[in-house]
Amino acid sequence: MNANIIRDKLLVLGGSQKKEGSVGGFGKAKEILFFAWSLWSIKSSQDGTTLYEINNEMIGKEPIRCIETECKTGTEISINLYEEGSIYDAGFWKYKVEHFLSFLSTEATICLDGEEVKCEKVKGTLKSSELADFIVDKNFESSKMVVRLRGIPMFWRMMPNLESTVYVELKGESVNFLAANRDNLVYPFRSKLDEKINEMIVDPRSATEKKPQMVIDTFAGLNVMDKLNEFHHPEVTDHKKDFIEAITAQNTTSGITNYKAVEEQVSDTFPELGQLVSDMLEGSKHEIGPMGYEFMVERREDTKNYPMKIDSKKLQTILHYWTNIILKIEEEFNQNVEIGVGFTFDKECNAKVFRKDSKRVFLINPNAVESTKGKIATGIEIFMLAAHEYTHCWYSEHNELFASREGLVLRLMGRQWNDWNNLFIRSKNEVLEAFNNR
Repeated sequence: MNANIIRDKLLVLGGSQKKEGSVGGFGKAKEILFFAWSLWSIKSSQDGTTLYEINNEMIGKEPIRCIETECKTGTEISINLYEEGSIYDAGFWKYKVEHFLSFLSTEATICLDGEEVKCEKVKGTLKSSELADFIVDKNFESSKMVVRLRGIPMFWRMMPNLESTVYVELKGESVNFLAANRDNLVYPFRSKLDEKINEMIVDPRSATEKKPQMVIDTFAGLNVMDKLNEFHHPEVTDHKKDFIEAITAQNTTSGITNYKAVEEQVSDTFPELGQLVSDMLEGSKHEIGPMGYEFMVERREDTKNYPMKIDSKKLQTILHYWTNIILKIEEEFNQNVEIGVGFTFDKECNAKVFRKDSKRVFLINPNAVESTKGKIATGIEIFMLAAHEYTHCWYSEHNELFASREGLVLRLMGRQWNDWNNLFIRSKNEVLEAFNNR
């Protein structure tokens, strides 16, 4: 871009001079990149010898700089996502950007915190129509539809019973398909998209017939990995007795139920985890230590093997942090639900919640979480999953009411994302202390 394009088109709303009612990419890009943030800069060169430069501090004070120098052709745009006084911290915006980039395919170079982020081409089964190309990616999370234009995500939806992530690559110009806010398609293309997606949605009855049933195992004890290994490799531990044994319980002076966990003890009785853990977090000392509560594990009925990819301390940290977050959300919204926690190794989901007797059991897939890079990103990812699953305490379906309530949970619980990072680190330290004190 030259100085005229930057000044008269890029930095002016309406500068692209589209026809009335048109929907283009330039205007939305400007809103997102420049008008939503206080700190930004633009550098652009058309020929590699003349560089045009402007930043937020120059607006209204000095003209666009023109520098004769050797440089790369193209445009470099930088923005600072974190601003003083924002209700969300840098960790929140980093997670949101990473989430967006996970659905993006582009040849442009994108850097986040100085590190290049690779936006690879989507791979999967291709189905085409006049409206769009549909790419079915079974290696990604299930129940999600991502609508894109030239590789750029416009919006996405959660779609129950969709077995994979489906990328909808629109054909043609955005003006033909997208609503003004780019959060949906205009009629009649919206109906055509629904028809195509419905063809890919699995009938829940047929899905039940084809897939192995999932069953729940319940464990108690400190070392998660040891417990799981004992279960599906009993010959290693010479485990000869019945796996179901009663857990001895006694009441403390504070009224909190204290469970003594010993090796190879498993129970179908779930403790009042909320009271137990919240009491432990206040500093009370229990004989079993902070890792002693029971946990559930969901596996396929036709196998006793758990497809674990991570070590015991990481597994325990994920479980403990998951538990702490669920309890904090319950404390905030006070739904008076009896809480259960554990793992699922269902490769088609990252987390889930279901009823078991009078309990709400929240399961997280540790293999999915382990792919997240960095403590902050991991902590925020687990929090987002917990907020989503807890919202199901109000609404079972992914509809507008669900989306509104989930947004409320995220706003109230996620204002200081650094708090979730600190909780993640504290959970990790409690796990290490429990292992060292065995």
